[in-house]
Amino acid sequence: MQETKTVKASIDYPQEEETISSPHYTFRIKAPLNAEKVEACIDGAPWQLCRYSSGFWWYDWSGYGSGEHEVVARILPFDSRNYTLRTRRFSVNTELEPATRTSVTQYSVMTSNEPWMLAKLTQLLSKEDINISGMMTMNVGDTACVQFMAGRKNGLREKLEQAGLKVSENEVLQVQIPNKPEELNRFCKSLAEKMINVQSLYGTADGQHVKLVLSVDQPQHCATVVNEMGFAPC
Repeated sequence: MQETKTVKASIDYPQEEETISSPHYTFRIKAPLNAEKVEACIDGAPWQLCRYSSGFWWYDWSGYGSGEHEVVARILPFDSRNYTLRTRRFSVNTELEPATRTSVTQYSVMTSNEPWMLAKLTQLLSKEDINISGMMTMNVGDTACVQFMAGRKNGLREKLEQAGLKVSENEVLQVQIPNKPEELNRFCKSLAEKMINVQSLYGTADGQHVKLVLSVDQPQHCATVVNEMGFAPC
């Protein structure tokens, strides 16, 4: 395989010598538009297929330990050849305090839009002794999406799927910002400038502040933005 030199491609995240403290991390790789697929290799492990979204290639990483790590990516094929990008070295320190709390998991449940749908879901959560800290529903035609926040519990996703529900789960950030129209716009612009994609966002007002709950594709870099803007985790 050939190392890329003139091809406009790079490993955007993690950055060189970056320290990761979050329990989940997503690698972001930039590749030419006509690349058929991109793979990532971490610490010499087997190549893993990346997913394409919003003009970039992503690989979700979890279950890692503290220490020095390295990642390399390859683009296949491009101009009838495979290109391997330069190795990116970084470290993990799981003992560092994250800038925002990510201990809450957001579950997104897709189901049919019918009267007993919500009652059946909450009955299952009650049976599993799940205490939720937030919930919202959205309907699109005959389909309903229920999102709720709860502490991560092993096996919950499997039980929901066994009940015939389509489920996805991800960590969410909880941020408190001033209750002013320009502050939300300033926050969203800062995320966009860092190429951080917001997957979901909702919030509630409480006097002088708004509590936001958001899911992003780069939690650690979003936490950095929160710190730079002087906002508080909640």
